[in-house]
Amino acid sequence: MDAIDKKILTLLQKDASISLAVLAAQINLTTTPCWKRVQRLERDGYITKRVALASPEKLNLKVSVLVTVKTTGLSADQIKKFVSDVSGTAYVLDFFQLDDADTYSIRLVMPDRAAYDVFHKRLVDDLQIKDITTNFVSQSLKQTTAYPVSALTVRK
Repeated sequence: MDAIDKKILTLLQKDASISLAVLAAQINLTTTPCWKRVQRLERDGYITKRVALASPEKLNLKVSVLVTVKTTGLSADQIKKFVSDVSGTAYVLDFFQLDDADTYSIRLVMPDRAAYDVFHKRLVDDLQIKDITTNFVSQSLKQTTAYPVSALTVRK
């Protein structure tokens, strides 16, 4: 990983649809060595996917929700079902198990609060919930899909 690779990653995270010619020009390379670097970054796992980001508003996903779920006494099968059910829910964008093995964090987008109520009821009906905290996002102050590449060590 060198400074040119870092710049390629930064530019592609901002706009993966950038043409190879424009990308190469922005990093002062010709297209062939630029393309070889992009291919190497993909092969080495630095670039895992190229996607289009959709507008949640245009998709009628106007409600963002952050949920913390604390479970208690779940069997291995119940945990597996819980993880499968939540992971399989289209509205779920992120799903994490936290340091406390019985605590999970979920980020969702929903058309409305009624859709969240359906999701919430399913969680409560299917699990032994110790505590569930729901926060509806009132304003998005920062949202990005780009990871900082500045932490990467530059090879000279």
